[in-house]
Amino acid sequence: MITQWGGLVLALFLLARPGDERRNRMTSAENRDLCADLAQALRSFWECYTGVRPAHTRVVANETTVAVCLEQVLTPAERELASTRVGREMLRELKEHMLEQVTPHLRQLVDRAVAREVSQAVVAFDVTSGHVLGFFQAGPMT
Repeated sequence: MITQWGGLVLALFLLARPGDERRNRMTSAENRDLCADLAQALRSFWECYTGVRPAHTRVVANETTVAVCLEQVLTPAERELASTRVGREMLRELKEHMLEQVTPHLRQLVDRAVAREVSQAVVAFDVTSGHVLGFFQAGPMT
């Protein structure tokens, strides 16, 4: 789990670096629109799939890399379950299984947003915060 979080932090750092030639190909307005549109699509998908609307959806992106955070995606019952060690473990297992099923759908949303096929995707759930974090790397334009 720590490796996945470390990868997301690294991705955010690389996306925010000034002077990155790849990053500068997309205008600020295009990037803002991409992030806003993708955040809305992810929020709507998550709510439809799970019945829970994320409290906040954050997207950081460039032409080939997207980092996503869906915040506070637990139901009240899941939050109560997460208050105990045994409950957190049960919830972690449940969410891991759910993420296996949902990741291909999230990849498709990102594919469409960046107009490229996602070549790598890591999606993780943090039981303590109730957040879902995703990192997507798209291949070259075809």
